[in-house]
Amino acid sequence: MGQTLCECYIVPEIRSLGLDESSLVRMTVAKNLLNISTIVSLDYFNMQVFPLYSNLTQDKEEKVRKTCAEVVADIANVSPLEKKGQALADIYYRFLKDPSSKIVRGTAFQNIGPFIAALKEMKDIDQRIIDFYVSTTDSSSNKDVCYYSSYNFPAFIYTLGREHWEEFRKIYVKLAKFNDVRIKKTLSHSIHELAHILGTEITEADLVPVMERFLKDGVNEIRVGALKNLHIFLAEVLPENRHHFIKYLQYKEG
Repeated sequence: MGQTLCECYIVPEIRSLGLDESSLVRMTVAKNLLNISTIVSLDYFNMQVFPLYSNLTQDKEEKVRKTCAEVVADIANVSPLEKKGQALADIYYRFLKDPSSKIVRGTAFQNIGPFIAALKEMKDIDQRIIDFYVSTTDSSSNKDVCYYSSYNFPAFIYTLGREHWEEFRKIYVKLAKFNDVRIKKTLSHSIHELAHILGTEITEADLVPVMERFLKDGVNEIRVGALKNLHIFLAEVLPENRHHFIKYLQYKEG
């Protein structure tokens, strides 16, 4: 499908389908907007496709808004952030605070990491979204909420960098101590990524104790997750302290 054909014939038809009486049709439109977005010009996307997506995010039907929440990170990845970044942040925050749908709110929270990562090139990330993630994680004892918090945690550090670590340190410590295999397994598989971003000083102070707990954990999947990329983690540990991990490497070889 060529750009001209898509802009002259396909998108106008899809825009009309976005107003269809059937919520299933509108949901299908939302689900497939990304395919169109990669074909049309950037100007056409800004003027025609993005407004259609924006309208669908406010659809009266829960399942249409849920679908929009599922694809918002993908839409962000193809959007010109200098023009649409704040509009995307407003849309996403509206998902997180959807007044009538727990499903929409939950879907948005599950996908918060990919969305934040898609905004990495923005000058300023909307503080409302960061605050929502931190406060929700900090106040929740729900295993599902904390699992999705742990799954999405690295994206915040990747996007915001080590200078924002103190903003996230408390909830990371909480998640790392959470008595749930899914959560600890997820964190054990990503701790090396955090070390690489955060550097030696923070790794020594905050991540080494967590890594050692993972390596001693009674659940094999958690230990294996930590061991798999231990060499990357150790690159951020002071050379004189690396010998403490030899016993775990011997376990791996055995």
